[in-house]
Amino acid sequence: MRMSILFRSAQKLGLDATQLFADAADLASNPMVQTAMRKFPARTPAERDFYIGEKTTDQGFRYEQQLWKFEKMFRRKVWLSKLRKFLGRGC
Repeated sequence: MRMSILFRSAQKLGLDATQLFADAADLASNPMVQTAMRKFPARTPAERDFYIGEKTTDQGFRYEQQLWKFEKMFRRKVWLSKLRKFLGRGC
């Protein structure tokens, strides 16, 4: 989720988010983080947003987690997990 906010913020600022992520990946000490940061910009916009919405109010701009989307995804994963246990991993 943090990567999605960083990526979207870089875009809103008019920066090259893909290059920033590549540069940041070079600085990461954890190989898993490096890989995740390098692959993140190639995701589709729907995969990058991680259920984050943008809202502008009188106090300014902010990000909001859209819990209803998160809960829907979570329920689907729980259902798939139960189905796989019942039918086996090949499902």
